[in-house]
Amino acid sequence: MTGRILIVDDVATNRIVFKGRLTAALHDTILAEDGATALRLTDELSPDLVLLDLNLPDLPGTEVLARLRANPRHRDLPVIVHTSNPTQQNRLAALRAGGDDVLPKPTDGALLLARIRALLRRRDPGHRLALPFDGFDDAAEPFDWPGTIAVTSLRQETAACLRALLLPLMPHGLTLRDRAALIGPQQDTPSPDLPDAYLIDATEDPQGAAALLSELRSSLHCRDAGIAVLLSDPLLAPLCYDLGADEAILANAPPVGNRPAPDRHAAPDPCRRQPPRIAARSGAAGHDRSADGPAQPPLRPAPHGRNGGDCGDHRSRLRPFACRP
Repeated sequence: MTGRILIVDDVATNRIVFKGRLTAALHDTILAEDGATALRLTDELSPDLVLLDLNLPDLPGTEVLARLRANPRHRDLPVIVHTSNPTQQNRLAALRAGGDDVLPKPTDGALLLARIRALLRRRDPGHRLALPFDGFDDAAEPFDWPGTIAVTSLRQETAACLRALLLPLMPHGLTLRDRAALIGPQQDTPSPDLPDAYLIDATEDPQGAAALLSELRSSLHCRDAGIAVLLSDPLLAPLCYDLGADEAILANAPPVGNRPAPDRHAAPDPCRRQPPRIAARSGAAGHDRSADGPAQPPLRPAPHGRNGGDCGDHRSRLRPFACRP
């Protein structure tokens, strides 16, 4: 799926790099170097998606987002924010202003293209036929708040731990559902008990989670629901987006730049599983580490994951764009 993409970045090199990659993927591109130009071109050319830098010379990226969302013509326009400083504060500010995703610079090419495909697929194909005159837009339909989120995992105890961790953080109701309850014959008919969104834990069974994601998106009554996938491997994020995920979140990774120092005296978290290499070493009772030779460097923490759709900083594992900050 291709579209017309507006690239907004004040660094000419970044615009050229993004234009080359998106053109190779058969997208039409429009270039803007500041926020005012981006707003004007959005009104004049009606792009299908905006790739927006958070730091612009004239307007903050969050201000550009707020103005786009205030315009009825652009309130559903997909916007991917990219920034060289993906701190938790910047990410939350961009998401609250109306961004659909926040990706770090340099941006991984495969992840970016998969995210673009997912957002273009999700957008209403008839949006170009909307009347551009004020007063002709129908009022938005009311929606129920809070909603219901179904949490599913390979193991029931893992799903229960996820539910316990998330309950204090959100107003929504969280229910535990297994695969049979989510895609069984009873789901072929509409029901008031259908969840509004789904959280799929793919950390233990990536293949099964991918199959479940595909089946939910093919279901008549689930295809429009929000679906987030919890991953342990960021390389799986592009596949999840292509299968229909709205968000691919990297598990057990605090935000970049806000990673707290480890508390050696804290009680262990029963919901957090140790990586296999660490578990193998710590579980070898009475093992003489002096026989292992020189001490090994500690394992590098997993890259940061995104709430709302990115898998964070992939520079340690994926080939990035050569963008300048």
